[in-house]
Amino acid sequence: MENDNIRFNEKLKFSWGHIIAAVALIFIAYCSFVGAVYLLKGRFAVAGVITAVVTLLIGLLFFIPQQLKATERRFGKRIKWERAFVFASPILFILLMVPFAHAWTVHHRQQRILDSFGHVIHSATNMFQEYETYSQIRMLDYRHTLEHGKSNNPADIITTNKTKVLGLVLLSSNYDNLKLTAEDWMNKAVNRKITTWNIFLLGNITEIQEAIHDWHGDLQNFSETVLSEEKEVKVFDSTDQCIDAIDENINMLTALYTDIKGFSPMTLLWLLLCYMLLLFPYLLQSRHSKTVGSNYTLFGFRNKEKTEHKKTQREEADASGTDSRSQSASSDGSASGKFESFKI
Repeated sequence: MENDNIRFNEKLKFSWGHIIAAVALIFIAYCSFVGAVYLLKGRFAVAGVITAVVTLLIGLLFFIPQQLKATERRFGKRIKWERAFVFASPILFILLMVPFAHAWTVHHRQQRILDSFGHVIHSATNMFQEYETYSQIRMLDYRHTLEHGKSNNPADIITTNKTKVLGLVLLSSNYDNLKLTAEDWMNKAVNRKITTWNIFLLGNITEIQEAIHDWHGDLQNFSETVLSEEKEVKVFDSTDQCIDAIDENINMLTALYTDIKGFSPMTLLWLLLCYMLLLFPYLLQSRHSKTVGSNYTLFGFRNKEKTEHKKTQREEADASGTDSRSQSASSDGSASGKFESFKI
């Protein structure tokens, strides 16, 4: 029976603890990937590589101590490595869980991120309103230029017609199509159910920024057409105040999900829970039968008192055995002496 136990202990003990640890590791991998994507501003390939490395290191960090605990030889050397892994694991675990923690930090800022995202969309919508205001002001200036020094009716008709021509140039069907497409695209982006756990939110933000710059460029191209009578005409948003304000809003949004500062209260709870779940295989692993009665334990003093107590009992037993033999010998001697007195 003892030999069977020894052979059993020479193998790693698989239990339900491994299933729990595996589920926890998958959960950590997903959250770490989300956090890495936000930290790297949507670089999915690099985030995937970082997640794979982090997950592998965390798995080894908790698997190696279990293997060391189940060893059947070199107990003195491997118990030192086991203690090093176990006692260093909290610090190493926290360092490896930085992307994981950042995912929860971003989730903690979810409402602020969604509000900022909506503000970016609103700013893009205002850009078209500002262009229409620019077009109306430019048409009024053009009309005033044409009407300067002219008061007869034919001149008024010509002025009206030329003003309409400028309006058709600035607010053409191309502009209407551009505005309709942009508003439809932005409405879909806003009305879509957005959550920080959906990493494609970053893709939407990047696409929106690129699209807004393209729209801004198209509006400037529309405004570059100048009629012969126009004077001192500037293209739309010549100082780039409009697009700069939108870029600033996008930068503020980006800072919300890339800034690693701050701490979510839920992060500590999840870190502690994941750490305990990953420890299950190690805690459920029994040591080899050869270590019974030795000091090869995690803290090194659990069996010390038992060992000294057994040693003391053994010494007392030996001492009592010696006394018994002495008493037996003396009693035998006295008995033989008694019998000697009856010799003839």
